[in-house]
Amino acid sequence: MSEKDWQETVFRHTFTRRLALPQDAVMLERLSEIFSQFCNELADPELGQSDSGLQADLEAVGRDLCFLEGFLENNIAASKEVLNLTPNEAALADRAAQLAPRVAELAAEIRRALS
Repeated sequence: MSEKDWQETVFRHTFTRRLALPQDAVMLERLSEIFSQFCNELADPELGQSDSGLQADLEAVGRDLCFLEGFLENNIAASKEVLNLTPNEAALADRAAQLAPRVAELAAEIRRALS
């Protein structure tokens, strides 16, 4: 996946990869793209806003970081305890455990900046 694909992904792949049928994931991702395009076409940045929306965007980023911290810790790192991982996968699970607190700290920094 290219850097552009990482940045433009609308639907969380952490969810869609768990769907039983691959075509369901493709369908949800496409539906998400259509919905996002539709919202962008309808959005009028001048309508009803006296500010840039930056605070709301940062709040959304903070919430996403909280989700990612929990996913790293509770799904990926915890998988080491319940799955028969290869050495490479175990190393990745360990790395996820190391990254989770850093992601949580980023979310906390955003919350502090907004308060």
